[in-house]
Amino acid sequence: MAFHIGVITQHFNARELKTLFRCSVAFWVASLLIFIQSTLQAFGSAVFFACIVTAILPPSGVVMVFVFGGLTMIVGVTLAWAWGVIAMKAALAARPALITNARLQALAQYVSSGNSAQIAIYNGFMLDTRVTVTFFCIIGIMIYLMARLRAKVPKLTLTAVFFWVVSDIFLTIGPLLPSFQGTIPLVLVKPAAATIAINLACSIFIFPESASHFALAHILELVDNAARGIPYVKTYLSDPTSSTHDHEIRSLKSKTIERWTALESALTFLSFDFSFGY
Repeated sequence: MAFHIGVITQHFNARELKTLFRCSVAFWVASLLIFIQSTLQAFGSAVFFACIVTAILPPSGVVMVFVFGGLTMIVGVTLAWAWGVIAMKAALAARPALITNARLQALAQYVSSGNSAQIAIYNGFMLDTRVTVTFFCIIGIMIYLMARLRAKVPKLTLTAVFFWVVSDIFLTIGPLLPSFQGTIPLVLVKPAAATIAINLACSIFIFPESASHFALAHILELVDNAARGIPYVKTYLSDPTSSTHDHEIRSLKSKTIERWTALESALTFLSFDFSFGY
């Protein structure tokens, strides 16, 4: 299949360059969080997650679309956090108190000889089969249900993805802990929340675009594509055997389908758009 430079140059227009600039600013600000010492101390070592969230949910479109995307992401994070806390409570209750106290005493003796308690804990000093199995069963069931939900309702993909991400924290760290610590997902929640705020600010203050404006721009492009197709139709009607403009017709068709697909997504959120007057 031949490559045509028009596939690239067609995206070098004012509207898409504005979108590129908006997303670049958001990613740049998110990456700055990695180099700010106070942010590292407040958020923890997973500040890089802010850049990942920006790549998954960039401020690349309509403000309301981003708001709904951010809300679905927040639902996934909070649902995973709540379910992880339930799993941690149940898992720790599965281990008898006598065994827990015995392991804690052994840990205290181990630390008294000059060893690090934190290193011992994260090396699996407090691991217990009952706790681990309970964690994996409870969280695994919900992971399966979220996978089914994602397959059934593709619009909730962000909810499922961030549910899995936060659940991974409970699965990997939860069984190692000697006691209940329900705030362990904060290492990911803080960067994610900061990124949503950054991207929302970029969507509002840097070349904002409403659903109405987005839909109008794509309707104009559809009308323009239809007007461009008229000469090709005339050529075909005058000479049906001619294949002179085959490439142009295929290119115009792909552009029209692309714009129509984008327009359909904008029309979904058109009723939620901000408006003035009647």
